[in-house]
Amino acid sequence: MGWVNVLEAHHKLQKPLPVNMRFCFEGMEESGSEGLDEFILDEVKKGKESWFDGVDAVCIVSSHSTLLPTSSH
Repeated sequence: MGWVNVLEAHHKLQKPLPVNMRFCFEGMEESGSEGLDEFILDEVKKGKESWFDGVDAVCIVSSHSTLLPTSSH
């Protein structure tokens, strides 16, 4: 959510982003995100036809859920 907050802040302040950002969400972190690296590399090889064309950087972020105890009241 940090990236979304950055986008929202820039939008509200009417400031352009200093980089070109695209988001690629995948849900295979529990199994090591198998295939993600290959997907990114294959896309980059497409050059101007790539989904990543013009992207300045790729950042892979992992999040882990924590179950908190709930009250039994």
